[in-house]
Amino acid sequence: MNPCPIIPAPRSYRRCDGFFLLPSGGNVVHLLKKEIDPAILGEESYRLAVTPEAIRLAASTSCGLFRGFQTLKQLVFLAKDGRLPCVVIEDSPRFAVRSFLIDSARHMQSVDEILRMIDGAALLKMNRLHWHVSDDQGFRIESERFPLLNTVGSYRDGDTFGGEIKTGRTGGYYTKDEVRQIVRYAASKYMEVVPEFDMPGHVSAILAAYPELSCRGGPYSVQTGGGIFPDLLCAGKSAVLDWIKSFLEEMLELFPSRVIHIGGDEAPKGQWYTCEDCLRLMRDRGMKNAEELQQYFTMEVCEYLHSKGRRAIVWNDSLKAGALPPQITVQYWLGSKKTTLAHIAGGGSVIASEMGYMYADYPFFMTPLWKTYSYDPFPSHPEAVLGVETTLWTEYIAAEARLHEMAFPRIAAAAEVGWTEKKHKNYPSFVRNMKRLLPLLASMGIHAAPAEDWSGCSPRALREMSVFLKRTADGKTVERQRQNMKEEKRLAQIQGFSE
Repeated sequence: MNPCPIIPAPRSYRRCDGFFLLPSGGNVVHLLKKEIDPAILGEESYRLAVTPEAIRLAASTSCGLFRGFQTLKQLVFLAKDGRLPCVVIEDSPRFAVRSFLIDSARHMQSVDEILRMIDGAALLKMNRLHWHVSDDQGFRIESERFPLLNTVGSYRDGDTFGGEIKTGRTGGYYTKDEVRQIVRYAASKYMEVVPEFDMPGHVSAILAAYPELSCRGGPYSVQTGGGIFPDLLCAGKSAVLDWIKSFLEEMLELFPSRVIHIGGDEAPKGQWYTCEDCLRLMRDRGMKNAEELQQYFTMEVCEYLHSKGRRAIVWNDSLKAGALPPQITVQYWLGSKKTTLAHIAGGGSVIASEMGYMYADYPFFMTPLWKTYSYDPFPSHPEAVLGVETTLWTEYIAAEARLHEMAFPRIAAAAEVGWTEKKHKNYPSFVRNMKRLLPLLASMGIHAAPAEDWSGCSPRALREMSVFLKRTADGKTVERQRQNMKEEKRLAQIQGFSE
């Protein structure tokens, strides 16, 4: 068992004799001796040595020094009676990407709350915020080129999530200055902010603002509840791709991230089979079905991003027509792994966020903490795994306090999955360490779910599960998707395409 009390557990930990006596108040910043050592390989790797005489932190980059300081911060917090145990820690991450998703499209968070979440994740050595800012229920980033995205697409007429009806106009968006603030703050924690602009589906908010981007011309409204909706961006109109490129050009000025997420999930294509423009393009290019049309659409957007020096991430739904070029990263969340494995076989890479393990919006009864901690993504192809991500979809998370409870300690479990080699993981040790860490998170304004809920069997966890089932068991979303698929297949057959 690794005796180290920090999260995530490091690659090497050795307890030495003696203690370093902390100054009053525990502030060691002015006592810490930092060194850039090129011999330490890896951008995030570091070496921390605590002796009775000094605290020394070495890394080959400033990022590595920052990661090491997060370890020291936890050790200092846990020190008793002002005595910091002497240790030698040599550390580096298992995966390059340790990410968490915040969905601001369904329910917005304040800027301060997003910064607070960045703080909590950075403490655990997470290095990416996947920011979901566009969906059927709202568009959340200021656009000067396309102002209707904000005046129309950023607001909806109430909420009907899970049958809970709330009236009144709700919504909003982050100004460009606020986006820049969040991006800068994350960068100061050596964290990249990767925006997601979902397309060609999940676009009701965009179409409400610009219905001419659709196949049928609208009118549309910003959705007030969850689900999968049939309206897509029209893939057959060249003007739509021109609009997307202009839109992305504006957004790229705000987000310097090396990658941009363009979604690609849950896009029922029935309307493409009734659209003259889409049908003409499919027939002109000899496409077998609308899945190939989505592949064409995806490639057009990805190639534009590549021309701007960026790379794309897509959900694994985008692989239904076959493998995409290896420079496009696939994020696996649900469904057969066959197409994702084919992408890997072609030299592609994957970010793993499997719904049954890494979705933090589900009650602990459904996804207990041990299950998240046990996640081992694509174990037969570890070389293809860029990293892991835990997701916080907010259909049923409106309050910031609820966001904290669902996110923590799951972000900590995901952090250890992403950072710590399997041979150094130990769930009982992790739980003990997590309990010790709760007061530190609380001092940062983050109030995690109580420890008795983590197994999913506490009375409170069972009550939450009951409420969740009542809100989601009406079957309307599942039935709507079933009907979408049935209608898509029927229309494909009418038009002479295979599905």
